[in-house]
This record gives sequence, C-alpha cells and structure tokens, in this order.
Amino acid sequence: MEHHIWIGCSGRSGFNMEYLITLFYIPFCIFFAWLNAKWIERNKRIYHGINGAIHIIAAGAFAYYTEWYHFFTTLLIARLFFDVSLNLFRGLRINYVPLNPKSIVDKLEQKVFGKDGYTPKIIYLVLIISIFVYELV
Repeated sequence: MEHHIWIGCSGRSGFNMEYLITLFYIPFCIFFAWLNAKWIERNKRIYHGINGAIHIIAAGAFAYYTEWYHFFTTLLIARLFFDVSLNLFRGLRINYVPLNPKSIVDKLEQKVFGKDGYTPKIIYLVLIISIFVYELV
C-alpha cells in the first residue's frame, strides 16, 4: 500500500513530500556536522550514541509517515552528508578514514572497506539515487 504525501494538484502532479523532507534533512546533516566539528575543535567529547539516535529517530519518523524503506534512505543520507561535511569542516579530505574509529558505524565501515574512504560514499550515493529513481517509476 502506497501512502506518498503529495503537495499541490490532485493525483501525482504535485510535489512529492518525500523529496521535500529529504531536502530539509540534508541541510540538517550539514549543520549537525558543523556543530560536531566545532565540538571536536574545542576538544569536547562527541557522544556518538546520541548522534546516531538522532538520525535513527529522524529515519523512523520519516519512514512512519512515508514508506518503510525511507528509514534506510535517511540513514544513508545522514551517513553520506554528515561524514563528508564533518571531514570538510575539519579541514580533512572527503575520503578521510579515522585511524582509530570511535563510532560503531565507523568501525563497521572500516571492517568492510578498510581504509578506502571513497567506495562507501559512492555506494551510499548510488543507493540513495536508486531509491529515489525507484520512487519515480
């Protein structure tokens, strides 16, 4: 059962609310990365569990109001945009991989991809685009 939220004209001629939510979530991830970069710069502790919980709650809310698979889409968006932005705000390369990762997701990503910082980001981007193209079909 589809329950897309459309804004505008009747039927599918309006603007898809899922894209609008995504457009707002990406700037949130960038802002959140900037905030974390400032905390790191000031030697403040980063609470990875709280950071992850924020993204999981957002993903759950998004999926609840749209489609179940948007839970994963939102987490992929968070992973891609938060990580790239955090690296850039810290003056690091886009493909930076920490020597001793502290977050569970960083540790898992490093086990799968090693020190390759580009491949996971490319995979996340391809998956995000694929899900949104699937929506259009």
